[in-house]
Amino acid sequence: MFDPTHLFDQSLILAYVGPGGGLAAIGTLLAIVVGLMAAVFGFLWYPLKRMLRGKQDAAQSGNEKLT
Repeated sequence: MFDPTHLFDQSLILAYVGPGGGLAAIGTLLAIVVGLMAAVFGFLWYPLKRMLRGKQDAAQSGNEKLT
């Protein structure tokens, strides 16, 4: 059975992470964070850009009809 009080018990921490493993873990974490940020940015930015471009095209075509 899982006991959440063990998460904060310092006596159970008996592992050593060397510099190579630590750098690999940090690099992996950074890659995941940057990848998620890029995915959110792409998911939000490109539809907004297309919508704004569509409004600009509509405004330009409306101006051309007046002249």
